[in-house]
Amino acid sequence: MTSLQTEKKRSALKSFFDKGSVGPRECFRNVEILSNQLKLDWTERAIPEAAGCERDLDLARLYFQDVFDPRLRAEAVGSLRRAAQAFAAHTAARIAL
Repeated sequence: MTSLQTEKKRSALKSFFDKGSVGPRECFRNVEILSNQLKLDWTERAIPEAAGCERDLDLARLYFQDVFDPRLRAEAVGSLRRAAQAFAAHTAARIAL
């Protein structure tokens, strides 16, 4: 990584944390902007095989309940349900080992 890239990332992080306390919607928006600026890879190929998704599922549930408006909830309910089912199946399979 070049020093210019490092400085851009440092600047993006500073900007994010300088915003102070904001509501959940604004926070979610700021996190999305920051992850785009940092070019974070949230695709399956970036997840280590042994990594669990319990914290991600907890965060998704929090956003679903506290941040999403009724329209977004209607759009996301199926995905959240499938994620919860996949997590439960994965957990059951690990316990069975």
